[in-house]
Amino acid sequence: MLRKKLIAAYLIGGWIRKNEFKNIPVCDSPTQTDCVICWNSREWGMKTDKYWGSNLECVNPLTWRSDTALAPVTLNLGSVPYGFKRIDMGIADAKISPTGLLWVHKKNTKGYRCIPNYHVLDYNLFWMNIRENVKQRTDAFLKRNK
Repeated sequence: MLRKKLIAAYLIGGWIRKNEFKNIPVCDSPTQTDCVICWNSREWGMKTDKYWGSNLECVNPLTWRSDTALAPVTLNLGSVPYGFKRIDMGIADAKISPTGLLWVHKKNTKGYRCIPNYHVLDYNLFWMNIRENVKQRTDAFLKRNK
């Protein structure tokens, strides 16, 4: 019964292995509902994560697809630094790595940590895209379930 009410599960920063969910697919479009969204951000080029390894599910927060195409920084609607006191444009692009990490080129801007593990920035780097996507998915869900 609850499954019919699922718009999307935003499991951002979580580690979801391929095929971990048997009955809930990974989202692969900006308006798909009844699906899971996940990513874990890392500095561009990192091969694997020492704790979780590879074979991870990942959705690119700039395209809302699970392919490995580069999403340029121009698709980023805005990032927020620690403190959430401003919205910055042009901070990060995104690409899903072969192992399922979200590779990011991040500008060295005040308020965004400069460490290879951008996990602490999973929301911040894509803040405005997440907000817009919640609206897109909710509108699509309500339209289909009048």
